[in-house]
Amino acid sequence: LEDYPKLITGVSINTYYKGMPLDIIGYDVDVELINEWYDKTYPQEKIEWIERDRARQIVRMLRSKSYEVEEECSRYDKLGSTSKEIFARLIDKYPDFVYKNERDFRLYGLNNPDSEYYVNQTAYLPNIDVVINLIKVAGGKSFLAHPFEYRSDVSKLLEMVLDKGIDGVEVYHASISVLNSLTLIDFCENANKLASIGSGF
Repeated sequence: LEDYPKLITGVSINTYYKGMPLDIIGYDVDVELINEWYDKTYPQEKIEWIERDRARQIVRMLRSKSYEVEEECSRYDKLGSTSKEIFARLIDKYPDFVYKNERDFRLYGLNNPDSEYYVNQTAYLPNIDVVINLIKVAGGKSFLAHPFEYRSDVSKLLEMVLDKGIDGVEVYHASISVLNSLTLIDFCENANKLASIGSGF
């Protein structure tokens, strides 16, 4: 990093608010401190426990709705891997399933507390206050990532930005329209919050 003095470091941490998973970005953070926190919070054995438990919870929910899907997955070593594998089996066996891609299944269903396909995953995630404080301790600024990506009431998420003292909002993202970006820019200007741009990649 010393060779790139203008480079702004960053991290994206999956957390939750009122039962809904969401992402908080930290810009200009101490990377070593963040990596140390991650390694302590998510050792490999915990990642495997999370993914095995997540698979159980998702399959249990689907079976309660008469969708028969195998629980055993091919890998448990990467966060988020089991939900993708289970959805692939689900859509292969039930092509008329309400969600046609894994992204919509996750955002509209699994992560949405108002959905009949919701699975509470808060036990796998750090509390949002912990994440905001971590970014602050690491010398960075916290941002709410892609507010329109969550398929939720954006006005409530922006209220959360104010209530939690989050420093800014990601106003440009591949998932939203220019009109929605302008709405977020207006919010940042009126609330004296920082604005950032992200590609989603």
